[in-house]
Amino acid sequence: MRHKGVPIKFVSYRICVKSAAKVQQIFGIYKNFNKKSVRVLPNSKKSSTFAAQMAQTMNWIYIVLIYWAGINVVTFFLYGIDKWKAKRSKWRVPESTLLWWAAFGGSIGALLGMKAWHHKTQHKKFRYGVPAIFVAQIALMGVILYYTVL
Repeated sequence: MRHKGVPIKFVSYRICVKSAAKVQQIFGIYKNFNKKSVRVLPNSKKSSTFAAQMAQTMNWIYIVLIYWAGINVVTFFLYGIDKWKAKRSKWRVPESTLLWWAAFGGSIGALLGMKAWHHKTQHKKFRYGVPAIFVAQIALMGVILYYTVL
């Protein structure tokens, strides 16, 4: 019996087949598995431990992706709101707030906001600081993924 290319007997009974299909989609770990390459029984401790670890990693990855997407969208619109307020001489969003939103994960939203609204492009701390934050975040994500997933 198979579900989307995942042999059921290689998946622990403690997680559902749907979760195993998600694991396969993200990590591609069940590709080309056969009886000779992996000999794990469904009720064995190795299988249930592996499946639990993968399910826990999946939940962690989903939470991080949702946070990352949300903070980038908020940062993007925060730059747009600040530009809108600047044109109308209204009370503005402080520069430190914009930089903190970028530092807490919204660096892509900040870069896109700077480009889309041509906002804060002449300030050195934004022109060089936001890309530096982005590079630091990419390096940090690489280190975290290396030590958690691989």
